Amino acid sequence: MHRSSKSRQGGPLRLTGAKGVYAVHAAGPVPEQLADAARALDAVTGAGAFPGTATVLVGAGFDDTDALSDLLEPALEECRAAGTTLLRMVMSGGAVDIPERPSPARRIADRWGLDVLAPAGVAMVVPGGTLFAPDLPDAAGGWWQFSPARQPRGLGPRHPEPGWQSALDRVAPNTAPGCVIEHIPAGLLIQPAEAPAEGADAIRYALPVDPDGPVLLVDTTGTAPVPADALADTL
Repeated sequence: MHRSSKSRQGGPLRLTGAKGVYAVHAAGPVPEQLADAARALDAVTGAGAFPGTATVLVGAGFDDTDALSDLLEPALEECRAAGTTLLRMVMSGGAVDIPERPSPARRIADRWGLDVLAPAGVAMVVPGGTLFAPDLPDAAGGWWQFSPARQPRGLGPRHPEPGWQSALDRVAPNTAPGCVIEHIPAGLLIQPAEAPAEGADAIRYALPVDPDGPVLLVDTTGTAPVPADALADTL
């Protein structure tokens, strides 16, 4: 499927994809990062992992909800005809309402009568096809589910939610003195409080989710090692 449209800002948008995985991007080829994410999700959905679910990947910089909703119309019609009940919007900030402008997730849920999953913060697709929305220093993360005419509900940082997620939600970021604890796709990361920030290509995001149990990743890149007592407090 290929369809083009324009946002209110005048920038052209393009929709590509089929069979439940779609990408919204600027005119021209699909950006490499978006294409890689689409292939990862294609592999998972093609194996029948998420029946009744479709996924839309939205590139950065598209904040025109009306243009996005119009562009997605043929894909959403196709999905509804196929029995789709849940749309996953991999769009950073897709769950965030601002004054006088409903979030893209809310708008699509109400317009199309679908449940819509979207992140409050940054959206990531990690190895194995898990969707991840981490908390960042300047923005809360997490996935939210919108249903027509209902209040959204928070689902946590990972989707699908592993059975052990609720146990990790009880671990406070400051559990270990002198260290910080952060959610990563595969579990938790413990690192010295002064550890430098890392990008999306960091190893913390490269570990796939194991449904049998979480990983505790110990960061050794900081200026000081993580004390044994801090590990004991976390465990």
